[in-house]
Amino acid sequence: QEAMAFGDQWYDLEMLKSVKYGYLMGNATEDLKKEFSSDRITLSNDEDGIYEILKKKMAKIGWEIKSLEEHTDFFSCLYMKKYEYKNG
Repeated sequence: QEAMAFGDQWYDLEMLKSVKYGYLMGNATEDLKKEFSSDRITLSNDEDGIYEILKKKMAKIGWEIKSLEEHTDFFSCLYMKKYEYKNG
């Protein structure tokens, strides 16, 4: 499916494996990390791992995010950018 998910616990495993973009947080246990390739493990929660993945994905399509502080509502901004991109 065209979905993205993030998790750090064993109960997240099925969800992360069932989506196209499933990422394990860096603070997960070492045993759980063995279930994922290194490109599917991001930084920990405390190191803004979700932000880092989103920033990389957005850069691939030409959108730049310099910092989370730039936007008061980050996800609303993403939605609007996607809308503008699709609708010219």
